[in-house]
Amino acid sequence: MLCERRAAATCLVLVLFFTTAAAKCRSDFVKIHGHVRCTVRPGDKVLVSLIFTERQPEGSAPETALDVRERAFSGEVIFNTNGSNRYEKCNVRPKAVLVRLIAANGSEQNRTLLKISDAFKYDAEHGEYAPVADINLSGWCDPSVGETP
Repeated sequence: MLCERRAAATCLVLVLFFTTAAAKCRSDFVKIHGHVRCTVRPGDKVLVSLIFTERQPEGSAPETALDVRERAFSGEVIFNTNGSNRYEKCNVRPKAVLVRLIAANGSEQNRTLLKISDAFKYDAEHGEYAPVADINLSGWCDPSVGETP
């Protein structure tokens, strides 16, 4: 009986330890801002997904929807830096960012995949990835209207 109580107490302490250890990892975020060349139709959205591994299947990551206003979009995608094993503890970082322009009917108009190492700068103090330049997507270009991309 004493042995069972000690085992239960030990399990409880371990659960509490791992729960609080996981909670100590902070959340970082990726800032997104850019423009859509040409026309944006009502209901168009920009969907942003963070890619964490080289072999991550498309559509497996949560998507953040950003509204497009006057052909501009901006927002933040927050992620937890806690990993799935002890080697990744508080060290999970995205490898790339997938940014897609989606029409109101769900069809994809344009996309770009940006490598974190090339297209973003990291501010460790604030846990913030910021793009080094505006992200540009192509909207609904109609050459007969004379819009310039």
